[in-house]
Amino acid sequence: MIWQRIFYVLFLCAPLLLDAQKYDYVWPMGYGDDPPNGWGISKLDFNESMLKTGFLFAKKTFRFSYSGSFICDADGELVLLSDGCSVMDARANILPNGSGLNPGPTYDSYCDPNTSDQYYPVINGNFFITCPSWGDHYILIHQDGEPNRELQDVICYNVYYSLIAKNQNNKFEVIKKNISINPSWSTNTSLCAVEHGDGDKWWICFPAYYQDKIYLALMDKNGMVSIDSQSIGLQIRHIGDGFGFQTRFSPDGRIHVTGKFGEAIYLYDFDRTLGKFSNLRKIRTPLDSAFVRGSCFSPDSRFLYITQDTFLYQYDLWASDIESSVVEIGHVFGFTASTGWPYGL
Repeated sequence: MIWQRIFYVLFLCAPLLLDAQKYDYVWPMGYGDDPPNGWGISKLDFNESMLKTGFLFAKKTFRFSYSGSFICDADGELVLLSDGCSVMDARANILPNGSGLNPGPTYDSYCDPNTSDQYYPVINGNFFITCPSWGDHYILIHQDGEPNRELQDVICYNVYYSLIAKNQNNKFEVIKKNISINPSWSTNTSLCAVEHGDGDKWWICFPAYYQDKIYLALMDKNGMVSIDSQSIGLQIRHIGDGFGFQTRFSPDGRIHVTGKFGEAIYLYDFDRTLGKFSNLRKIRTPLDSAFVRGSCFSPDSRFLYITQDTFLYQYDLWASDIESSVVEIGHVFGFTASTGWPYGL
């Protein structure tokens, strides 16, 4: 697979909590169970003033790929992991009732515990959410992806949530699992979320398949509260039409970025209290024919960064002409010495 041949530098901007908590202060990454040869799960730890790197563990069948997700507690301690197949603790031990996410043919093919490389192959297809008021309640948002021969495409038939909480023994377990929330098919690679304005709920956003419609599911600590939809002026059909792999909201929750391959970036304003999109802006990218692989906002939500092939670009969202504000701020080239894989952004 191309993901095994090309090394990507990723913007690992998970859905941001707007309070000063530490839910994303430890980032695990890697795969394999062969530390003497350099493989295994490592970490970036942001809990101190200086970034620390370290080895977490090695575990057969577990890999932390583009389908993986994680979350820390409010103090910055890593507590939960997922490879898209299961919900696990911080050492990749499957929680009670934690296996069997996203049931179906894709799960059967990729999540066999007897294989040496287990993961669910949907890019950005799952992430954890919580709020300070939720205590030890966490929700995993995840989606399936199944080939459809008639449409010659991969379809998301279900966007799910699974609820994780501590039991009477003070141990995490999965309380609810695979609860479907989507009214119709949706597209893969475009699942994202933003915290509600009250700081106690989340908006889960995902576009409908082959429709000008985006769904907005409101979630609290117990699951889905409501779901609505809005036509936003962009229809995505094939999975390849999607905007790279990182549709997202700005840290302040006011801007949503998405787009179409080879066409443009689309920016929307968002009211995170009402759950409404407005003010569509179409922004062309510097390399029209290239995929936008990654996207990320600056902490103050002023700058938008995108990657295309080996280039990193910056847009000033406060400029009167956003498209003309683009500047190249980074470029990588060459190959890794150990594997010969080309670098990319």
